[in-house]
Amino acid sequence: MVFEQPKPGNRHSLTIAFSNSPAFAQKKQIDFTELDKVALEELKQRNTPGAAVAVIKDGLFFTEPGKIYSYSSPGYWLAGLVVEEVSAKPYADAMDELLFKPLGMSRSTLRPSVAMTYPLTTGHRVENNMAVVIRPAFNNTAMWPGGSVYSNVGDLARFVIALMNEGRLEGKQAIAPMAVAKLPAPHVTLPGTTDVNYGYGLMSYNYRGVRVTQHGGASTGYGSTFQLVPEHKFAVIVLTNRSGETLQRTRDKRY
Repeated sequence: MVFEQPKPGNRHSLTIAFSNSPAFAQKKQIDFTELDKVALEELKQRNTPGAAVAVIKDGLFFTEPGKIYSYSSPGYWLAGLVVEEVSAKPYADAMDELLFKPLGMSRSTLRPSVAMTYPLTTGHRVENNMAVVIRPAFNNTAMWPGGSVYSNVGDLARFVIALMNEGRLEGKQAIAPMAVAKLPAPHVTLPGTTDVNYGYGLMSYNYRGVRVTQHGGASTGYGSTFQLVPEHKFAVIVLTNRSGETLQRTRDKRY
């Protein structure tokens, strides 16, 4: 879908769903803020980004930091932990305060308990040429900073419009201009290329005569990507409910 301005209409969240919980079966009230806090503590103990970072040995580093591009989801998990520590808030709350609310992304959240109260698209995989709903749906609070936002095209359109307008949206400064400038700024050139650059979470490259800035993601049951062309003020946003699918051939028709 191509967006220049967000348009009103039906909004359907497309992302990972919420898996069953024994506490739910027992009809107990679940305090998900407390679960966030538990995950933060686990982050420092086991099966978490913090633990993953803790077990890295010097021998696993094959070069000095900053010299070679190597994408790493745990790097974002660690960044999320830093956000929690600095803000003294669960990561989901910090995202609400710093990004979703300033941008008016009213249907975007990291919490399954919030997402499931809106229309929610379930994730699928393909088995024997048939679409199969993935059960249980994947969810790990400690991995949220690496890409676990429940959202929709309308909300993401607000985000990309702000990115293409120095952080401004509907006449207001929603994101700091410095942050908007640094996200796509070339930080490193990808090995084997001369014009493909990686910034802070965003990749930029030349395609059919235009400069494109992009970020994509894949999770169990879902695929997503957005491509910005700031020079011409348009963006392509794709959300799917099939594992890893981003409709590349469909996207390419827009250029």
